[in-house]
Amino acid sequence: MLLNDTRIIEYVQRGYMDIRPFSEERVQPASYDVLLGEGFAIMNLHPWRSGKQQIIYPWEPQPDLYTWVNSDEFILPPGKFCLATTEEWVSIPPFLAAQVGGKSSLGRIGLIVHATAGFIDPGFEGNITLELGNVGELPIALRPGMPIAQLIFEELVERAENPYAGKYQGQTGTTESKYYLNFTEHDESA
Repeated sequence: MLLNDTRIIEYVQRGYMDIRPFSEERVQPASYDVLLGEGFAIMNLHPWRSGKQQIIYPWEPQPDLYTWVNSDEFILPPGKFCLATTEEWVSIPPFLAAQVGGKSSLGRIGLIVHATAGFIDPGFEGNITLELGNVGELPIALRPGMPIAQLIFEELVERAENPYAGKYQGQTGTTESKYYLNFTEHDESA
């Protein structure tokens, strides 16, 4: 069951879930609008390094995969991808899950806010990393503080027995992939 506007406000006021900063003005009929935070991570494009084409091996750390940008305005060119963050810190209780959804008006100009990671587990705490992509034909200007996405909250049938405690717990700001932590030094299977 999705939480409606009244229930979202009630759950925050009672301390069942935490959204900081929180504004009742951003509560929608069945979602909460989150703002774009500061800090963008742009994927570095080095097509040839040491005579070899650069390939991302997800099971290995990628320390120089991104260039980090803090700016009052960020231009996302057509066909490009970057990581960003929400201004809000959220704490999802073990009896709720959440999803990140795009804003319709931004989708209509070609902006997607998550490539695949739109689900937020029960028990997660932190800023939400966004996977922004421009599928339109013109560059899109983005500014920290602008409404960028919406959170949709769902009650679970039963409280999660093992709430989220993974590698992104407590993340602050834009956070790059930690997929490599799923592997040991000798395990390179996907």
